[in-house]
Amino acid sequence: MDPGFDWHGVSGSSTRHFRQNVACASADWCDFADEEDVITPDGVIHYTLLQFRDSSSQVKPEWKHKLVHAAYSDYTGGNSAIILDRWGGGKNSSASWGVRQTVSYAALGLRPGEVARVRVIGKIANYNPDKSEATSVQLGVDPYGSVITQKAIWLPPDKSSYNVDGWRKPVIEFVRPKDAQGFTVFFRHRDGLPKPEVEQLPFPEPQTAGSPGLAAAVADWIVVQVVR
Repeated sequence: MDPGFDWHGVSGSSTRHFRQNVACASADWCDFADEEDVITPDGVIHYTLLQFRDSSSQVKPEWKHKLVHAAYSDYTGGNSAIILDRWGGGKNSSASWGVRQTVSYAALGLRPGEVARVRVIGKIANYNPDKSEATSVQLGVDPYGSVITQKAIWLPPDKSSYNVDGWRKPVIEFVRPKDAQGFTVFFRHRDGLPKPEVEQLPFPEPQTAGSPGLAAAVADWIVVQVVR
């Protein structure tokens, strides 16, 4: 299940570079973006695709997000890590994005139609020196292998920060549907807060606030187990 988030030997690079060539044509852990309106006691958070779409061609420090596979991460005391980093224009809008990997049940030794309980464990955290309430990290699973995030089973968002609370190791367990051939694991970073309409920027999509400074989600590994 690729617990080291391997990109076949490609380390220390980001999707900002990969999308401009074919270096990651066969790489594991595809990136994704999703959108959703989330109602909170303080208002609505608009997660849209705008910030994700306009960042793939940015080559200057103003890029809106970066996905990095690092053999050594200063964010986490030297651990290897996958980093979902969006410090560029974060305070101006929210964003919801991450990486996903689809795995066959056969890779876990399960026969066609065999029912079993599957456990997914992630060593993950936020990197949030500003202690912003806007940034959170989540694990999710779609037992049917879909790449559509809205169909996934999600753990509650975790707003704790590595620099204060250390690593988290959340667990998701689910039952393999008899007719499913594979499942998809999602590692998602969400950065967003409700924002008064008067403060929103004139973008073509509804906008809400993100972290005023650096906001990142990091993972050291993800492990999958069959629980019989």
